[in-house]
Amino acid sequence: MSRKPETFDPFDYIKKDESAPKEIGMEPSFRAIVSFDELYVIIRRMGRIQGSEQVFDPHTIIHTINLVRAGRKPITDVTRSRGLRQKVKELMEG
Repeated sequence: MSRKPETFDPFDYIKKDESAPKEIGMEPSFRAIVSFDELYVIIRRMGRIQGSEQVFDPHTIIHTINLVRAGRKPITDVTRSRGLRQKVKELMEG
């Protein structure tokens, strides 16, 4: 009896394993970004971003990033979802 080849879903383990990390990588569209202006364009195009506990609209995300950049909020206020916090850190470090 031949087995049907299984398709590989890299996100499958997250659905099955609650102990898996919440963030597994950066959004592909974030990788090439070199400025906050570019990041804001992508965020607006993406629309809402699902965080671990809530959904964030683009205006709120951009506002939070600007407060972090101004030193008025901690970086931890930026969602880790899709690697956004990591990209903000990279851009702030220059």
